Amino acid sequence: MLEFIVPTYNAEKYIGKCIRSVLDQNNNNWKMHIINDASTDRTLEVIFDTIKDEDGNKFNVINNTKNLSALPNIHNAVVNHCLNGTAIALLDGDDWLAHDNVVTLISNIFRNKDVWIAWTQHIDYPLCFTGGSYSINENDNIKQAGAKASAMKIFRRELYIKINEEDLKDKDGKIYKWVYDAAITLPMLEMSGHKHWKYINNVAYVYNKENPLSINNNEEMRKTNRAEQKRIASKIRSSRSYLEIPSLDLDVIPMKSKIQIHKKDKKNTIITSKIPTKGSKNNSIIHIVDGQVIRRG
Repeated sequence: MLEFIVPTYNAEKYIGKCIRSVLDQNNNNWKMHIINDASTDRTLEVIFDTIKDEDGNKFNVINNTKNLSALPNIHNAVVNHCLNGTAIALLDGDDWLAHDNVVTLISNIFRNKDVWIAWTQHIDYPLCFTGGSYSINENDNIKQAGAKASAMKIFRRELYIKINEEDLKDKDGKIYKWVYDAAITLPMLEMSGHKHWKYINNVAYVYNKENPLSINNNEEMRKTNRAEQKRIASKIRSSRSYLEIPSLDLDVIPMKSKIQIHKKDKKNTIITSKIPTKGSKNNSIIHIVDGQVIRRG
C-alpha cells in the first residue's frame, strides 16, 4: 500500500484537486492522511465535500485546532498513523499528482525490498518547468547533494523511524518549523546509501507555485523567514552524519495491483492538462505520457 501524507493550510482553492488526483489513480491500493493545519478558510469543508461519497477507509482526516507547520504534522502521521510495510509519499495540499499511473509506478518500485527511499521528477505550475530533481551519485556529499532529492519524496516507515527525534528539533526543543525537507531527507539518504536510494525520472508531481501563501510567492514571508531558514539549514548540514545501515527489518505488506479504471479511455497512462503560461492569455497544453513531458503547445 502507498500512504500519502497531505499537510495543508488555507488551501481551499487546491485541496480538492489534490485529493481528486489520488482518487483518479488507476491503482486503488492507497490511503490518504490529510492534516488540516488549523486553516482559517474553507479547506476542511472542501476536504469533506470531496470525499463524502468515497470509501471512508481510504481517508484519515486530522483537524488541528492549532497550527503546527509541516514537519510536526508529517512526523506525527508517520509515527502514529502509518503502517510498517508500506511506502509513504509526501504530497502538499496545494500540489497534486501529475498523472493517473503514479501509485502503480511507485508500488512497483517499492516491491523491491532494496529500495528504501526514492524521489520523482516534478513540474512547476503554472510555468511548466521541469528538472527540479536529479540523481545522486555514490560519491556525492549527501549534505550538499541531498537537495537533488526533491518532490515527490517516498520512503519506508521503517527507515524514517530510525531518525533520532532530537535531530528534528530546534534549540527551543520543538520540531523544526522550516527546512523540514532537509531535516528528514538527509538522514534517510545517509542511512540508505546508494544501494537503497532511487531516483525515478518520471514527472509524477505538480509543484504549485501559484499559491499566494507559498513562501516562494510571498515577499514579506521570504524576508521575515529567510534568516531563520538559513540558520536552520546551516544547523542541519553541520550536524553529525548518520552511518549507513546494513539492513532494514521490513514487515512487507504485498503491494497488490488493484487496477480500477475511472476513465472510459483505457489509455490511462496519458493525461492532458491545460496549464496557463505566466503572462499569456492562452492556455498551454502539457502532454505527459507515463511521466514524460512529450509536447508543449
